[in-house]
Amino acid sequence: MLRCVPRTWTHLIAEAAGRPIAPETEIPHIWSDDLRRRGVTAALPKLMGEGRAPDPQPWMPGGDSWLDRAIEATRHASYPLLGLDPNDPRD
Repeated sequence: MLRCVPRTWTHLIAEAAGRPIAPETEIPHIWSDDLRRRGVTAALPKLMGEGRAPDPQPWMPGGDSWLDRAIEATRHASYPLLGLDPNDPRD
């Protein structure tokens, strides 16, 4: 959990803000220092990436992968609750 979740959210927010973070960016020491103060003894990552650039794949409506099906199901379950059309590619 400590290896990927905080970095993943940071990358997502940075992308959405139009300010992507390079995978070779060092993680601020304040983060690891804080975790050590909280008693975390596990090895912590030093960089924002895992040694290679991510290779995101676009979502394909009606696609065959498990991820395409999961996204489709999530859209159909949640979008109507927000007044959105799950079949509208703009949403």
